[in-house]
Amino acid sequence: MADLIRTLESDLFGAYEWAADLYEDLAGVQEAPDRLAVFRGLMRAYEALEGKAAEAMRAAEGLVAAEEDLDDTERRVLAPLEAPREALFADPTPESAKAFLAAFDAAWIGQAEKPALVPDAILAALAHSNVIAATRNKTLPPEEAKAHHAKAAQLYEELFAMLNFRVGTGEQEWKETAQSAAFRAAVAWRFAGEESRSRRATEIAGAPPGFDRSGHRTS
Repeated sequence: MADLIRTLESDLFGAYEWAADLYEDLAGVQEAPDRLAVFRGLMRAYEALEGKAAEAMRAAEGLVAAEEDLDDTERRVLAPLEAPREALFADPTPESAKAFLAAFDAAWIGQAEKPALVPDAILAALAHSNVIAATRNKTLPPEEAKAHHAKAAQLYEELFAMLNFRVGTGEQEWKETAQSAAFRAAVAWRFAGEESRSRRATEIAGAPPGFDRSGHRTS
């Protein structure tokens, strides 16, 4: 089963062929909000690729089915995120990332409906570390960049706990994403200058393929 973090990252930065393949691997996830995010991304990826009209139509049908499976609470929680989320995917800039994060924080902080927000929490972590605090954003003061990496790390750690719980209840499709969340927390803590927290997260995560246990690429 694919890693949803890598999938959303590929989608966010326009690697649509890879994103489509990864989304296809996740199309059978159980929770309706997660399936909604998967089919929304799948449709976006296929619409961006030439010759994929039939696949885009199939993805649209999956999206409609997932929307119908949402309960009223999930609809209420997700509705305010729709416009800023789409704006971020359309143009991943620090400005669109901050607009999305404002909506996300209002839905996430202090709320009980966090399971419905797993894909958006992943997107929020990517917005913090990979958009706002990205190395190409050279106008951001170093301490602000560290603060955004720390917020991403905190989200990844919370995601790891949530997804690891799902794995423990038998939802093995989340195992790779849970491991990835812990690993990304380790990397984000390192960028935030928190080496002790980075080492602890690395011990939890192990080393995904292509990285050593210090979080550096080996391939």
